[in-house]
Amino acid sequence: MVFLALGVLLSTQSVFAAGGGWIGSGGEIYKNGRNPWFVENTETVRYCVVVDEKSVSASADHIEILIETAIANWKREFKKYDEARLFTEFRVATQEFIQVPCQRNPELKFQFGWSTLDTEQAAYLVSQGAESILGIAVRTDYDDVQLRGKGFIYIASDLGEHRYDGGPDTVERAWQYDALLYYVIAHEFGHVLGVPHVGADHFVDTSRFLMAEQFPEYVLRKAAVDLLKQTPGFDLNRPNEFKDFFVLPREREQCRLGAYSAKWFGIPKEAKCVRLSRVDAKKYLVSARGPSLDETLVGEIEVTGTRTTNDSLLTLYLDPGQVVFPPNGPWPTLFGPGFTYDTIVGVYKPLQGDSKAISVAFDEKLVVIGEDSGQMNFILR
Repeated sequence: MVFLALGVLLSTQSVFAAGGGWIGSGGEIYKNGRNPWFVENTETVRYCVVVDEKSVSASADHIEILIETAIANWKREFKKYDEARLFTEFRVATQEFIQVPCQRNPELKFQFGWSTLDTEQAAYLVSQGAESILGIAVRTDYDDVQLRGKGFIYIASDLGEHRYDGGPDTVERAWQYDALLYYVIAHEFGHVLGVPHVGADHFVDTSRFLMAEQFPEYVLRKAAVDLLKQTPGFDLNRPNEFKDFFVLPREREQCRLGAYSAKWFGIPKEAKCVRLSRVDAKKYLVSARGPSLDETLVGEIEVTGTRTTNDSLLTLYLDPGQVVFPPNGPWPTLFGPGFTYDTIVGVYKPLQGDSKAISVAFDEKLVVIGEDSGQMNFILR
């Protein structure tokens, strides 16, 4: 049996490797190793759940609810991408996921705690550095004709002899907190759907950070939990569902305003934030607010052009014998859903002052370039 895995390791292993051992990065031949486990020809996926309640601080009933929520969350994000009619050559997360007993040999098995592993699974995880694994998605079989996978998601024990070991900076008994366990489940299930790890640097403040390789390790850090507790709407004791993973919202607010930005927009001195709200394809409203200032309209953007770009994130390698898609010529890979970015150009019309050219990029960060003294300068970034 060949195991293909995507998972999360705690920093203990990576620090050890960086201390002088061999470590490599380079080009690899992946073929179907990065494929989603299921594409649109699979209508139903059966899954089961097994929990070692002696080594996991969450109950089985509770875990089943978190899994259902994570599946629905991902299906909703993929559906939003489809409904936006954005570029893709295949569809993912269209299936109905049905929980069944593990005795029925389902396509996907969720396993929580070390004692749920069989001998072969345990040996594989030991070879991967078991003490450093928080969670891992392992594809054990793949039908390269029907493009359909099978495997398991393992979430480490947080109690007992085989609990994860992240050191003194890591939350102990983390799975007692719905929010933390939900994030790790959602991360690993994302891999089942074919979502790879993404770079972490500029995704930290967005839902896209969910699929950063460092995310589960980061979110279990005590300092990170303290920061999350300060986030409006965050609740450590419930699943905090993510949104806008593929398609970023076009209504955005920026609260890191410098004097130049405020002056350019014509914002009152009491304001700390500027908000762009989409009315329709041709018009955005610009408003400002602050601790002592209710949201106040300061101008509008008349849109003259819009550009949408898409960075394909998912890929699907077509094995020569597959029967799901037509042959793709000499290039055996299809490109699927990815991160989308919208840019608008137009004219900013403040309530007071002269109109001026503007370009707004709805990136992970709101980027505004505007006309000033005949030149285009960065206003927000």
